Amino acid sequence: MIDLYTHILPASFSEALAAVSPGRGDIAARLRGVRPLHDLDARFRAMDAVPGYQQVISLPNPPLEDILPAGAAADLARRANDALAELCARHPDRFPAFVATLSLLDPEGAVREAGRAITALGARGVQVFTNVAGKPLDRPEYQPLFAALAAHDLPVWLH
Repeated sequence: MIDLYTHILPASFSEALAAVSPGRGDIAARLRGVRPLHDLDARFRAMDAVPGYQQVISLPNPPLEDILPAGAAADLARRANDALAELCARHPDRFPAFVATLSLLDPEGAVREAGRAITALGARGVQVFTNVAGKPLDRPEYQPLFAALAAHDLPVWLH
């Protein structure tokens, strides 16, 4: 059994998020209150209740576009993808794949990061949110991203 949409909060990403989110209600601290998001032992104990259970992992809320400016959001997306890929490499029997994180504040940068995450890191799709800092996804500036994603023939997870 493979759960195709399970959120996780890698430690390195959580630390980076905490460093850039002061004054925003400490988002990282709130997320760390959900133990299986960051405690692999707790997660693995729960997973062991179902023999052979695996998870395709992705980041939880918040959308990076809602809490950071473009450059910082893109940097944090890269860090997230590196951390998710590392978890998959360390625990392939638990996490056979991950869903890449993007920041659509810079649509051209999102195309590049999607390509890097898919081709270099092994992401099996990308996650985007229903809007980009209040802008709908059907705006013209996002069309090159969706065209690039279609060329990879992988799913887009809409959060």
